[in-house]
Amino acid sequence: MQAFAGRCLEVLRLPTEDAQLVARCLVEADLRGQSGHGIQRLPMYADRLRAKLVNPQPKIRVDRTSPCDAPSGPRSSCRVHGDDGMGFVVATRATEEAIRIAEEQGLGLAGVHRSTHFGCSSRYVMQALEADMLSLVFTNSSPALPPFGGAKALLGASPFAAGAPANQAHPLVLDMCALGSWDWDSAEATMNAQQRP
Repeated sequence: MQAFAGRCLEVLRLPTEDAQLVARCLVEADLRGQSGHGIQRLPMYADRLRAKLVNPQPKIRVDRTSPCDAPSGPRSSCRVHGDDGMGFVVATRATEEAIRIAEEQGLGLAGVHRSTHFGCSSRYVMQALEADMLSLVFTNSSPALPPFGGAKALLGASPFAAGAPANQAHPLVLDMCALGSWDWDSAEATMNAQQRP
C-alpha cells in the first residue's frame, strides 16, 4: 500500500523522497488506528495537487529567530516558510529544525506558515521522541463546527499532540482535537455501511 501511495504521489510531481514520506505517514496512521488520517486521504491529497492548491516541489525556507525577534541572544526558534508544500514534508522539516535547535540551546521552537494539511499531529511528537525529546505540536484547522447555539461553522478542530519519553518501550503520546468526533468517522462508517452509535 505504501509503495502504491508513493507512486501515485510521484505521478503528481512530488519528488520521490517526499512522496515516500507522505505515503509512509498515511500507512502509519492506519496502522496506529487513526484511519481518518490514513490512506483514505490519498484521493483528497491527489485532488489538491491536481488543483494546484498544494505545491508539489516547494522551496522550503527556514529562518532562525530569537524570542520576540530580539536583536541579540540565542536563536532558539525558527520560522519555516512552507511555500504551500505538502504539510507532511513541511512539518517534518520544521520538527527536524526544532530538534536541531533544542540540541544546541536546550529548547527549540518552530513556527510554520504557508503549509497544508499534515495528517496526525502525533507523527511529529514521535519524530521528537526518536531524539529522546519532549514535544508539543499545535496546528490550526478550517471551521468545522458551529459554537453552542450557532448555525454557522466557526470553530476548527484545533488539533494538538504531546509526547514525552517515559522509557523506550512506552513513551507518552497524546493526539487529540477539540471536536468530539471528526467528519472522517462518519465518512468511514458510511464507506463501511455501518451505523454510528
